[in-house]
Amino acid sequence: MNVSRLAEVIEVNLFYAKSELCQMADPSAPARALRHIEGALKELRAVQRQAAKPPTGKTEAA
Repeated sequence: MNVSRLAEVIEVNLFYAKSELCQMADPSAPARALRHIEGALKELRAVQRQAAKPPTGKTEAA
């Protein structure tokens, strides 16, 4: 996933979490907000794992 797409996914998840918490439409709103926050964290962790991987040894052709 490219950086632009990743930022969009995280932003959408956090937007929905904020919306759920602000509206509090029903008793399960905090649970849905938490799922959105966890989704954003999952994406961030995936990027961290990708960054922590050692190089594969492949080089780009000049």
